[in-house]
Amino acid sequence: MYNTIVIIHSLVRWLILLFGIWAVIRALMGVSGRSPYGASDAKAGLFFMIFLDIQMLLGIILLFISPYVSFDMGTTMKTPGLRFFTVEHTLMAIIAIAFVHIGRSRIKKLGDDAKKHRTALIFFGVALLLILLLCYVVMLVAIPIQRLLGITGLAVVSRVVGVLLAALAGSMAASFITAMSASAAAWSMG
Repeated sequence: MYNTIVIIHSLVRWLILLFGIWAVIRALMGVSGRSPYGASDAKAGLFFMIFLDIQMLLGIILLFISPYVSFDMGTTMKTPGLRFFTVEHTLMAIIAIAFVHIGRSRIKKLGDDAKKHRTALIFFGVALLLILLLCYVVMLVAIPIQRLLGITGLAVVSRVVGVLLAALAGSMAASFITAMSASAAAWSMG
């Protein structure tokens, strides 16, 4: 059961990244193009949130059945792998999920399309950056575990994907900062 849930948890990660990138790109296009906030913008955020919620449910199950999670905090805090999956991974995921839920809630209450896009960009962008960082760190932590288990091919794939995620996170951070600067400049002038 553990292996099946870990595989599903890994696959859902890619759906989260796909829909998170889609939501952030839609928000960037809306902020830069001053387009109306439409149904496809709302769906991008909705699917991002849905797959994060599914991932959270899978993560809760893994918290109770994973050999890499321990609730003995004395031991957990002294062991980097246990600490990462028990505390840091869980906390970062909860924060990212909270950003998406708060962002969607705020967007629903706003009337102005420009403010909706800006809010989506901020909340979904921060959540996506946290998720990209989390995915990258998971792959760094998972590589030694995979080597320990003798899964070297998967370790190589994880390393390559980790490097690609780091590059994507850097690129998105630069785009995010540029868009926020342009948005702040336009907001102060208008």
